[in-house]
Amino acid sequence: MKNKKKNVFLAGLMVLMMIVSLLSGMNLSVAKAAAVPNPGQWLKFTLIKEWEVEPGDDAKAEFLLLAKQEGDEVGKTLINLSLKDKANNYYQIDESADKRTWTVEVFTNKTFKNKEKPVDFTIEEVASKYYNSAPAGPQKVTDGAEIKFTNTRIRKKLTIEKKWNEGAEKTGTKPTLTANGKDAGEVLLYKGNDWTHGIMVPVYDFAGKPIEYVVTESKIGDKNTKNSQTVTLVDEKNEAVDKTVTLTDDNVNKGDIQVTKTWVGAVGESKFGLFKKGGTDKLNYTVNVENAGTPDKSTVKVENVPLADELGNAVQYEINELDANNKIVASGDAVTLNNRNYRVSYDEKGNITNTEIINGGNVVPVIPSTPVVPETTPLVPVTTPTVPETTPVVTVPDDTIPQGDVNTSNENKKTTPSDENTDDNDGVVDVDEDKVPEGAAKVKKDTSKEVPVNVDEDSTPKGTANLPKTGGTVGGLLSILGMGLVALGLAIRKRK
Repeated sequence: MKNKKKNVFLAGLMVLMMIVSLLSGMNLSVAKAAAVPNPGQWLKFTLIKEWEVEPGDDAKAEFLLLAKQEGDEVGKTLINLSLKDKANNYYQIDESADKRTWTVEVFTNKTFKNKEKPVDFTIEEVASKYYNSAPAGPQKVTDGAEIKFTNTRIRKKLTIEKKWNEGAEKTGTKPTLTANGKDAGEVLLYKGNDWTHGIMVPVYDFAGKPIEYVVTESKIGDKNTKNSQTVTLVDEKNEAVDKTVTLTDDNVNKGDIQVTKTWVGAVGESKFGLFKKGGTDKLNYTVNVENAGTPDKSTVKVENVPLADELGNAVQYEINELDANNKIVASGDAVTLNNRNYRVSYDEKGNITNTEIINGGNVVPVIPSTPVVPETTPLVPVTTPTVPETTPVVTVPDDTIPQGDVNTSNENKKTTPSDENTDDNDGVVDVDEDKVPEGAAKVKKDTSKEVPVNVDEDSTPKGTANLPKTGGTVGGLLSILGMGLVALGLAIRKRK
């Protein structure tokens, strides 16, 4: 009777062990299935933002991602990109070496309640008053797609003109341009374009504020003497409009040419003439001679002379001594004045010295072995006028900076003018526009597992967790326990 009870006990124990093992195998199968994600749940695509110029620190871009089923909107996400607010950025922005291109990888859930209807995704850049975006309108999004949006700045025409007073001597002029304090080149105004020129320049910076342009006409050789005007290309409602800047100072590029005359020996009386550097044609200007404080020194001066030629290039002048026939007396030449002979010389600044030639006297004439021709003119650098062949170009710096036709500022460089206005490539530095973000953003680690598009359900199955540091489950442990009980029962049975 006792053996029969023992056998029943052992048989029940073995059945229990088999049930536990079966359940354990089922649990392991569910856990393995739960670890495999649903590949059809997520949509992945690449979003590229290309800026016309390097954006400023305040640059940002906004995009609207829409999900629709049979024309009905079922999901919407606003994607904000900004390099400035890295900590608050959901997306990781990869910035190109020239800082003009942003690239982000976008993931979005494509599972909605009505799984039988297909979901269509579109994306478009949110409109901005500071720049235009292309392509315009919603763009279709598919898995693995690469979608690029390129911006162009909002531009308006800035016209710069020179107005002359009645009877004024007109010359070329090269006013400079700055955009928000950054150099934006220069513009040539001359007879060939009727002293007016227009350039297309950006209206707003990357923060959406109007760019402040300053037009300056400076005196050649004296940057402290200048005439400046400031302008923004917006109206009272902050809307972009064309603007004109008019320069009216006739004398900003006029100055005096003067040298010192020194006598060694008897003081005589000389004649002088004004010439362009290296020229032989005497210019029609009055030369004034004034005492310089001592009997042997005089100041020779010509007043109110144009410092620019017809193309706005700097002009060099020189004052030369003349003989009785109004011919130039070169350095090292002898000249007879009032029955006295003098040797004439010029120094590097154009100053003139007449040394009396006396045979056997205390005054020894200075006779240069090699005549020296002056190479520089007092007060003004040398430039030879050049006839214009092409349109002057204005170059505006990149950032932060406007664009339009510009010429590089260089007094000795010849400028090639044109009457035509420039277009979007006119150079003003690229300045940039509000509303558009900058900087390199990092991925925000969101513990809430938030995604750009609403997810209506979670299809991920729940499994049974493995024991720490083992690959087994509770079921496996129970199986081992049951087998141990069977072994124990057999041992007891043999002893009895």
